[in-house]
Amino acid sequence: MLLGYWCGKTDILYCPIYFEVSADGRKTVFNTGPGEENNMNPKRARSLKITILCFVAVTAIFFGWAAVNFLQELIFLRGAEQVTGTVTDIAMSTSFQDQQTWTDFCPVVTFQTRAGRSVEYNSEVCQSEPAYQVGQKVVMLYDPRDPKSSQMQNWQDQYDSTLGPIILGAFIGFIGLIILLASIQKDREIRADKARWGN
Repeated sequence: MLLGYWCGKTDILYCPIYFEVSADGRKTVFNTGPGEENNMNPKRARSLKITILCFVAVTAIFFGWAAVNFLQELIFLRGAEQVTGTVTDIAMSTSFQDQQTWTDFCPVVTFQTRAGRSVEYNSEVCQSEPAYQVGQKVVMLYDPRDPKSSQMQNWQDQYDSTLGPIILGAFIGFIGLIILLASIQKDREIRADKARWGN
Protein backbone atom coordinates (compact mmCIF):
# COMPACT_ATOMS: atom_id res chain seq x y z
CA MET A 1 0.00 0.00 0.00
CA LEU A 2 1.30 3.42 -0.89
CA LEU A 3 0.80 6.60 1.11
CA GLY A 4 0.53 9.65 -1.14
CA TYR A 5 0.31 13.40 -0.81
CA TRP A 6 -2.03 15.61 -2.84
CA CYS A 7 -2.92 19.29 -2.69
CA GLY A 8 -5.41 19.58 -5.53
CA LYS A 9 -4.65 21.58 -8.68
CA THR A 10 -3.14 25.01 -7.97
CA ASP A 11 -4.17 24.94 -4.35
CA ILE A 12 -2.64 27.59 -2.11
CA LEU A 13 -5.11 28.19 0.69
CA TYR A 14 -5.97 24.61 1.57
CA CYS A 15 -4.50 21.85 3.66
CA PRO A 16 -2.88 18.92 1.91
CA ILE A 17 -4.86 15.70 1.54
CA TYR A 18 -3.24 12.40 2.37
CA PHE A 19 -4.54 9.33 0.61
CA GLU A 20 -3.79 5.65 0.62
CA VAL A 21 -3.57 3.66 -2.62
CA SER A 22 -4.53 0.00 -2.31
CA ALA A 23 -3.30 -2.82 -4.54
CA ASP A 24 -6.38 -2.64 -6.75
CA GLY A 25 -5.83 1.06 -7.40
CA ARG A 26 -8.58 2.39 -5.13
CA LYS A 27 -7.76 5.54 -3.17
CA THR A 28 -8.91 6.29 0.34
CA VAL A 29 -8.76 9.95 1.41
CA PHE A 30 -7.75 10.76 4.96
CA ASN A 31 -8.19 13.95 6.93
CA THR A 32 -5.29 16.38 7.14
CA GLY A 33 -4.94 15.92 10.87
CA PRO A 34 -6.65 14.63 13.96
CA GLY A 35 -10.18 16.00 14.17
CA GLU A 36 -9.76 18.23 11.06
CA GLU A 37 -11.87 18.18 7.95
CA ASN A 38 -10.36 18.76 4.55
CA ASN A 39 -11.26 22.39 4.48
CA MET A 40 -9.25 25.58 4.43
CA ASN A 41 -6.27 25.63 6.75
CA PRO A 42 -7.43 27.42 9.94
CA LYS A 43 -4.55 29.91 9.82
CA ARG A 44 -5.19 30.62 6.15
CA ALA A 45 -8.92 30.91 6.79
CA ARG A 46 -8.30 33.37 9.61
CA SER A 47 -5.94 35.38 7.40
CA LEU A 48 -8.51 35.45 4.61
CA LYS A 49 -11.23 36.55 7.04
CA ILE A 50 -9.06 39.40 8.32
CA THR A 51 -8.26 40.45 4.75
CA ILE A 52 -11.94 40.53 3.78
CA LEU A 53 -12.82 42.46 6.94
CA CYS A 54 -10.10 45.01 6.10
CA PHE A 55 -11.54 45.49 2.61
CA VAL A 56 -15.03 45.89 4.07
CA ALA A 57 -13.79 48.41 6.65
CA VAL A 58 -11.90 50.52 4.09
CA THR A 59 -14.89 50.43 1.72
CA ALA A 60 -17.19 51.53 4.56
CA ILE A 61 -14.83 54.39 5.43
CA PHE A 62 -14.85 55.71 1.86
CA PHE A 63 -18.64 55.40 1.58
CA GLY A 64 -19.01 57.09 4.96
CA TRP A 65 -16.72 59.89 3.80
CA ALA A 66 -18.85 60.31 0.68
CA ALA A 67 -22.04 60.38 2.77
CA VAL A 68 -20.63 63.10 5.04
CA ASN A 69 -19.57 65.21 2.03
CA PHE A 70 -22.99 64.75 0.44
CA LEU A 71 -24.82 65.83 3.60
CA GLN A 72 -22.55 68.86 3.95
CA GLU A 73 -23.34 69.79 0.35
CA LEU A 74 -27.08 69.50 0.98
CA ILE A 75 -26.78 71.71 4.05
CA PHE A 76 -24.77 74.26 2.06
CA LEU A 77 -27.28 74.29 -0.81
CA ARG A 78 -30.20 74.76 1.59
CA GLY A 79 -28.82 78.06 2.89
CA ALA A 80 -26.83 79.24 -0.15
CA GLU A 81 -27.60 82.39 -2.11
CA GLN A 82 -27.27 82.54 -5.89
CA VAL A 83 -25.58 85.32 -7.84
CA THR A 84 -23.88 85.78 -11.20
CA GLY A 85 -20.10 85.84 -11.32
CA THR A 86 -17.51 86.56 -13.99
CA VAL A 87 -14.51 84.45 -14.96
CA THR A 88 -11.60 86.83 -14.48
CA ASP A 89 -8.68 84.45 -15.01
CA ILE A 90 -7.72 80.87 -15.91
CA ALA A 91 -5.15 79.52 -13.47
CA MET A 92 -2.82 76.80 -14.71
CA SER A 93 -1.65 73.85 -12.62
CA THR A 94 1.35 71.90 -13.93
CA SER A 95 2.33 68.39 -12.86
CA PHE A 96 4.95 65.90 -14.04
CA GLN A 97 4.15 62.21 -14.50
CA ASP A 98 5.81 59.44 -16.53
CA GLN A 99 8.34 61.95 -17.88
CA GLN A 100 5.50 64.04 -19.30
CA THR A 101 4.18 67.45 -18.37
CA TRP A 102 0.47 67.78 -17.66
CA THR A 103 -1.27 71.14 -17.46
CA ASP A 104 -4.72 71.66 -15.95
CA PHE A 105 -6.79 74.81 -16.28
CA CYS A 106 -8.77 76.11 -13.31
CA PRO A 107 -11.25 79.00 -13.56
CA VAL A 108 -10.98 82.00 -11.24
CA VAL A 109 -14.32 83.72 -10.69
CA THR A 110 -15.13 87.07 -9.11
CA PHE A 111 -18.64 87.74 -7.85
CA GLN A 112 -20.41 90.25 -5.66
CA THR A 113 -22.62 89.19 -2.78
CA ARG A 114 -26.04 90.65 -2.27
CA ALA A 115 -24.52 92.69 0.57
CA GLY A 116 -22.09 94.27 -1.92
CA ARG A 117 -18.95 92.37 -0.91
CA SER A 118 -16.58 91.36 -3.71
CA VAL A 119 -15.32 87.76 -3.48
CA GLU A 120 -12.79 85.87 -5.60
CA TYR A 121 -13.34 82.14 -6.03
CA ASN A 122 -10.61 79.76 -7.18
CA SER A 123 -12.13 76.54 -8.43
CA GLU A 124 -10.39 73.31 -7.40
CA VAL A 125 -12.02 71.45 -10.29
CA CYS A 126 -9.49 71.73 -13.10
CA GLN A 127 -9.54 70.24 -16.59
CA SER A 128 -6.94 69.43 -19.22
CA GLU A 129 -8.66 71.80 -21.63
CA PRO A 130 -10.04 75.22 -20.61
CA ALA A 131 -13.76 74.81 -19.93
CA TYR A 132 -14.32 78.55 -19.45
CA GLN A 133 -13.17 81.77 -21.04
CA VAL A 134 -12.19 85.02 -19.38
CA GLY A 135 -15.23 87.29 -19.24
CA GLN A 136 -17.71 84.39 -19.24
CA LYS A 137 -20.68 84.70 -16.89
CA VAL A 138 -21.29 81.81 -14.48
CA VAL A 139 -23.77 81.08 -11.70
CA MET A 140 -22.23 81.15 -8.22
CA LEU A 141 -23.55 79.83 -4.91
CA TYR A 142 -22.24 81.17 -1.59
CA ASP A 143 -22.95 81.02 2.12
CA PRO A 144 -24.24 84.47 3.17
CA ARG A 145 -22.66 83.99 6.61
CA ASP A 146 -19.29 83.16 5.03
CA PRO A 147 -19.09 84.32 1.38
CA LYS A 148 -15.66 82.69 1.02
CA SER A 149 -17.52 79.38 1.25
CA SER A 150 -18.70 79.36 -2.34
CA GLN A 151 -18.85 77.21 -5.44
CA MET A 152 -19.89 77.29 -9.06
CA GLN A 153 -23.29 75.85 -9.86
CA ASN A 154 -22.24 72.72 -11.72
CA TRP A 155 -22.14 69.04 -10.80
CA GLN A 156 -18.33 68.93 -10.67
CA ASP A 157 -17.93 71.71 -8.11
CA GLN A 158 -20.91 70.49 -6.12
CA TYR A 159 -20.43 66.72 -6.08
CA ASP A 160 -16.79 66.06 -6.95
CA SER A 161 -15.96 65.56 -3.25
CA THR A 162 -18.75 62.97 -3.08
CA LEU A 163 -18.06 61.03 -6.27
CA GLY A 164 -14.34 60.62 -5.56
CA PRO A 165 -14.74 58.58 -2.34
CA ILE A 166 -17.59 56.57 -3.89
CA ILE A 167 -15.45 55.54 -6.85
CA LEU A 168 -12.49 54.62 -4.62
CA GLY A 169 -14.71 52.74 -2.19
CA ALA A 170 -16.44 50.82 -4.98
CA PHE A 171 -13.09 49.86 -6.51
CA ILE A 172 -11.71 48.57 -3.20
CA GLY A 173 -14.95 46.75 -2.46
CA PHE A 174 -14.84 45.13 -5.90
CA ILE A 175 -11.33 43.79 -5.25
CA GLY A 176 -12.49 42.38 -1.91
CA LEU A 177 -15.47 40.74 -3.61
CA ILE A 178 -13.20 39.09 -6.19
CA ILE A 179 -11.01 37.68 -3.41
CA LEU A 180 -14.07 36.35 -1.58
CA LEU A 181 -15.59 34.75 -4.69
CA ALA A 182 -12.23 33.20 -5.60
CA SER A 183 -11.96 31.62 -2.15
CA ILE A 184 -15.51 30.26 -2.39
CA GLN A 185 -14.78 28.78 -5.81
CA LYS A 186 -11.57 27.21 -4.51
CA ASP A 187 -13.50 25.71 -1.60
CA ARG A 188 -15.98 24.14 -4.03
CA GLU A 189 -13.16 22.75 -6.15
CA ILE A 190 -11.38 21.18 -3.20
CA ARG A 191 -14.60 19.60 -1.95
CA ALA A 192 -15.34 18.22 -5.41
CA ASP A 193 -11.82 16.80 -5.66
CA LYS A 194 -12.17 15.22 -2.24
CA ALA A 195 -15.42 13.55 -3.28
CA ARG A 196 -13.88 12.29 -6.53
CA TRP A 197 -10.76 10.84 -4.92
CA GLY A 198 -12.76 9.35 -2.10
CA ASN A 199 -14.93 7.25 -4.42
